[in-house]
Amino acid sequence: MVLKADYFIFDMDGLMIDSEMVAYKIWKEELESNGYKLDLDFYKQFIGVPDEDMATGFFEEYGKDFPYYEFMEKYLKKRSEIYKTEGVPLKYGLVELLDKLKNKNKTLAVATSSKRDVVEMILKKQNVFHYFDHFITCDDVVKHKPEPEVFLKALEVGGFKADNSFVLEDSENGLKAAHSAGIRSIFIKDMIEPKKEVLDTVYYRAKNLYEVSEIVE
Repeated sequence: MVLKADYFIFDMDGLMIDSEMVAYKIWKEELESNGYKLDLDFYKQFIGVPDEDMATGFFEEYGKDFPYYEFMEKYLKKRSEIYKTEGVPLKYGLVELLDKLKNKNKTLAVATSSKRDVVEMILKKQNVFHYFDHFITCDDVVKHKPEPEVFLKALEVGGFKADNSFVLEDSENGLKAAHSAGIRSIFIKDMIEPKKEVLDTVYYRAKNLYEVSEIVE
């Protein structure tokens, strides 16, 4: 297998950085210190989904009086502190892949559901921000993944067609969005395994980002 394209579009959370486990630990600590239990399997269903869907799921699980938005505020504050002080670990093989792509004069974009200021803070702290030519965040779109808007906008700002591009994703909603946008996807598993019908749309499944770096042409 050889991966040929001139444009590579990267998700961020769970794909480039090991942020999903950080998020789960913060939520678990906050909830359990206030008498609630948080099961990992329950939490996994909210990885890569819009905030409003997560809110709905928490209300269904804990009741309509659950102070979700108070917990979300605490979560965001704690996450920001961790990101600023400790940073977030990069996924194995990311730097090798970014080096390989830039050495081959590929154009790189980030297309994420995170906010722009968070994206800049994380990627600059980890010294990988400079690899990317374009950034499309939740601040730039109306409809979030699994809707294809973020990836369609990435094609637009990059000036590339779908058939000359790849999307790298770890989440089910991200893969759905890439498929809807007509862009070939590369799947690298993080914490969840997407449904079979979603995996069937994937162009290539890799164990990690280093594997991707070995087959890019």
